[in-house]
Amino acid sequence: MSRTNDSIGCLPEEMQACILSKLNGKTAAVAKKVCKLWNEIIKDLETFKNFWLHRCLQEIPPYTLVELTRLTQLSGGKESTLVELTKDWRTSLQIKLPWMFWREIYAEYSRCGYIVHGKEEQKEIHYFPTHSDITCLHIKDNVMYSGHAGGQVISWENLDEELHYELLYSHWKKVTDITGLDMAKTTRHILLGELNNKIISSAKDRTIVMYNIDTESFFQLEIEDHNTYEYVGYVRSWGKHFFASANTCSRGRQSVWKSKTHSDEADQQDIISTDISAKVTAFAVWDGNVVLGDEKGNLFTGLNIFNLGDALRLEANIGGYINSIFLLGERVVCFTGDGLLHVSRYKEHYVFNKHDINKCLNKTPECVVIHGSVLAIGCRTGAVYMYHLPSDRDWDNLNLATPSRVIQTSHDHINAVAIGDDGDGPYVVIATEGCSFLLVKYRRQKASSKKTVLKEKYLRKSFWYSLDKNTSPWQFLS
Repeated sequence: MSRTNDSIGCLPEEMQACILSKLNGKTAAVAKKVCKLWNEIIKDLETFKNFWLHRCLQEIPPYTLVELTRLTQLSGGKESTLVELTKDWRTSLQIKLPWMFWREIYAEYSRCGYIVHGKEEQKEIHYFPTHSDITCLHIKDNVMYSGHAGGQVISWENLDEELHYELLYSHWKKVTDITGLDMAKTTRHILLGELNNKIISSAKDRTIVMYNIDTESFFQLEIEDHNTYEYVGYVRSWGKHFFASANTCSRGRQSVWKSKTHSDEADQQDIISTDISAKVTAFAVWDGNVVLGDEKGNLFTGLNIFNLGDALRLEANIGGYINSIFLLGERVVCFTGDGLLHVSRYKEHYVFNKHDINKCLNKTPECVVIHGSVLAIGCRTGAVYMYHLPSDRDWDNLNLATPSRVIQTSHDHINAVAIGDDGDGPYVVIATEGCSFLLVKYRRQKASSKKTVLKEKYLRKSFWYSLDKNTSPWQFLS
């Protein structure tokens, strides 16, 4: 880099390092290629100055950061995490986890943008009809887990190459939900190996199964009080806890279990007393806070539900049968049976912006999924609409009429959608009827080389100069 009087290169290295440390992650990656000096400076910032950790805390919303890292410690956002860093540098997150970890977290967050401008690759996969249609999906560590109408739970590996699938276990009836139990409270738990590498599934036979991926063993919880529970509709997890929401709860009870770290068992820790008389239809949890929705459109919330005796309270009524609830930090997103997507406003609790999916897309929605900064809406006629929403401002300005990408399947119905990342880019798994699912990958759009661009410019210029001045270029389109 030339050191002219008006260039940053004429400044001392210390000042250049100070300026470069203020760059966002994408700009810093480009700046490393400017010159050898900047490459060395940014490498020092990465290695010794917590550069990527600060970029993650500064640029990634807390709800997305927790989902990508699986660290509940980050749920408080930038402020609480930086307070911990300043308390004791010996126990800081950077010391515990290498800087490459945070760089990869930032890279995965950035790769979600491939959905907008990346290259799309599709592959339809069929499986044996004996396993019946997929009803729910979960992706963990690049492995897909599927629950089926016949009660089977199957793992799928190597989706892009030689597909390998394995039947893990079976419920007696249809699998209603599946999730992972793999979050850590702090980085200390990661280093000590105190992690839950488990899958939780629920079914219409009133059972919950906790499957240990490492030991390939499972533990079954059966709800014996048939007069209280009709069936388990949803399971959600946070840290070592997982929550089971019963579809019918005549006595106003919801159960919470805590998984044992070095065992395949779980202890029932809490019974939540509620005033819910209608059927519970949706359930979500974030940092110990829980939100339940019922068939009448009521939203119930509970704070600190790990404490015994805390009751849920009615917060709002959004009208309509609540199909699903998502907690994005303090933001609540609800999908109702009348085809509306309710998105609470930033820092305005339970004040919702209503988006009419039927009106915006002219399609009947069947399922809604949120993963990180990606929103997916599966509709009847087999279309899935994708939206890239990397910040809170994007959620407040959401316009369903302008999706980032539309995926059209060869079937009429969308049973389930799951989103993951394989290290090269995001991918979407769309389960349809007919014992099949569609795998859609998004890859970085490679820019043409400088030599190719110059050659194309020369050919275009030569072509037009070779034409007669009185010749209209539009005649070549006829």
